[in-house]
Amino acid sequence: MLASREGKVTNMGKGNRSRQDRAFETVNNTDYEAAPKNTKLITTIATAAIACILVACLVLSAVVNTGILLRSRNVAKTDNFSASGSVAAYLIYSQAQEMAALYQQYGLNTTVAQILSESFDTMAENTMSQLRQMLILSEYAKKNNISLSDDDKEAIDSYIGSIAEAASSNLYSTGAYIKLMYGAGVNEKDIREALELNYLANAAYKALEKEFEAQVTEDAVKKYMDEHVDQFYMVDYLSYTFTAELTAAGAEATEEEKAAYEADKTALKALAEKLAAAKTADEFKAAAADYIVNTVASETFDELYAKEALTEAPAEDVLKADKANVLALVLKSLTSEDEVKFEKSADDAYNNALEEIFDELCTDAETAYTDLVSEGVYHYAPDTEEDKIAEIDKWLFDETTKAGDTKVITSEGDKKSTYTAYLMTETSHLDESETKDVAHILVQFESKKPTDEEKAAAKAEAEQILADFLAGEQTKDAFEKLGNEKTDDSNVIYEGVYEGQMVAEFEDWCFDEARKTGDTGIVETEYGYHVMYFIGEGKLAWENTAHAGVIGELFEAWLDEQATACGYTANEKVLASIK
Repeated sequence: MLASREGKVTNMGKGNRSRQDRAFETVNNTDYEAAPKNTKLITTIATAAIACILVACLVLSAVVNTGILLRSRNVAKTDNFSASGSVAAYLIYSQAQEMAALYQQYGLNTTVAQILSESFDTMAENTMSQLRQMLILSEYAKKNNISLSDDDKEAIDSYIGSIAEAASSNLYSTGAYIKLMYGAGVNEKDIREALELNYLANAAYKALEKEFEAQVTEDAVKKYMDEHVDQFYMVDYLSYTFTAELTAAGAEATEEEKAAYEADKTALKALAEKLAAAKTADEFKAAAADYIVNTVASETFDELYAKEALTEAPAEDVLKADKANVLALVLKSLTSEDEVKFEKSADDAYNNALEEIFDELCTDAETAYTDLVSEGVYHYAPDTEEDKIAEIDKWLFDETTKAGDTKVITSEGDKKSTYTAYLMTETSHLDESETKDVAHILVQFESKKPTDEEKAAAKAEAEQILADFLAGEQTKDAFEKLGNEKTDDSNVIYEGVYEGQMVAEFEDWCFDEARKTGDTGIVETEYGYHVMYFIGEGKLAWENTAHAGVIGELFEAWLDEQATACGYTANEKVLASIK
């Protein structure tokens, strides 16, 4: 799916939803977005917030908003700007609603109230970080005569208008609706203040980023890479694990069962060592494929066939020959680029059973065979304690390990033992994958399973958007401006898109060899229709990572320095009034 994707909430469950969640569904089905789009700073904040919320597992008391305390106290301030507790409440509730929308995309009927209850502390922490950035950047804006543009003001007015429309459609006054959506202490003025700070901070960041860009020197990049080797250096290798397990019929294993376990360990260790004797990657793959098919799949064939319980079973020699044929076809399916099919000799229960077994074995074998290849496995963190570095990691990233080298890692236990054979295919290297810089405007389908009429309407809207763009300046800036007004995604610009990041149709368009700067088009995906604009070739993957890392560190250092200079203070105790 698209990264950091926001969309309209549809098909919400009709169970025990609160009034707030029903109202939330309405406001997210308007033609407006709940947050500014296409700004690097806020996108970064929002993405970090989502990542943190997803892993939060705190269970707190029900959220109760006192209103008066929030209105009268600042949660954070600088010399010329401040944010009250009610502004913070708006930002916290917005995070919860964003999370509810994300859960809805995955088919989970998680309410805003549940998210607030379970993840309040994490969202509060994210909000304080966001406010710190917004206030300090706003001070920079004031100092450098940066102000809200007409487009910014129009976008803020549009969003405030969307709230009024949603309130009306739900038969609420705007004030009552805002209280329902964001808590008793929040009003329209708070929302406007939050959005104005947000837009002003982003305008400041765009100007400030140019200063940071000038500081991204070769020395700065090298220093960052040396300190963060786990973000850049990776290895590629092949591996296969042989597993022996003690199977006991009762609570205690018999001597016979223990002896069988020891025999399995010896046999599998020998197989691992035999596999590690391969001289090339092709030899390693061929040996592993042979084991997967003629040992694992062979045993699975017997199990699956036994379940069929056919009334008319073939002669033993016929079954043996047919089994060999099935396994040979499975092996061929692993190593051939062409599609391999099981050709039935007759349309009867026996041949139908063989066909079903073949299909299942192919799926299992393909999974096991694909797992042989481990590409882009990153270096361990540079500050990892020596005794906590895995044995295989030490070998993989040892300077003496070369391509073609092999190793067997053994892990033996009383009830389970593993023997893994490794073959290094490419030693430590940077990810030099190509990336693309693109822009898109998403016209989202109204439902997860859109009707032909819904698709036609979305396509017509996308075609009109493209026509409007082509009738104008046809520049990146013009496309971005149009996208900010029209898109149903959180981002218009996607820089450094790498293969495997986006949905297939989106990505295929971006990576078309004939693609050139300024190209436009319309692409259909499961999310809707995307009006596309190709910006150009991006940096190599590792360069993107290094570039973003250096700027991130420069920005954090700048924030720390400016926090003191502009008198930034925070009073997180105010947030307790939101609970």
